[in-house]
Amino acid sequence: MEEFMTAGLRYFLPAVLGREQVGHPTAADAPPLNAKLVSSPLHYVWPSSSGTMRGISLAPIWPSAPTAALQDLELYAWLALADAIRLGEPRMSALAKSEIGNRFRALRHEDHGLLAR
Repeated sequence: MEEFMTAGLRYFLPAVLGREQVGHPTAADAPPLNAKLVSSPLHYVWPSSSGTMRGISLAPIWPSAPTAALQDLELYAWLALADAIRLGEPRMSALAKSEIGNRFRALRHEDHGLLAR
């Protein structure tokens, strides 16, 4: 799963960008990357009239993903990391890949039976 997310996701589910509009922050504008990158004048959002940020709209990987993410902060973080990779911007993508690696290592270390060794 880690390899798919870091190496294949961008090709399997490429980023589809739209016009500038209001939405919920994603990629580098959402946790956990927003604490690691200096804010850019270019923001990415999942389009939503109840959003908190104006930016370039990024189609989510699934239509209901933003709704689910807003109810589960851990899911939100994973989806934002996936979007950072899908966008393919080198610095953002490298940080997302590093964070994903850290999260998978933590899952393996916790040994919740979620991942085979």
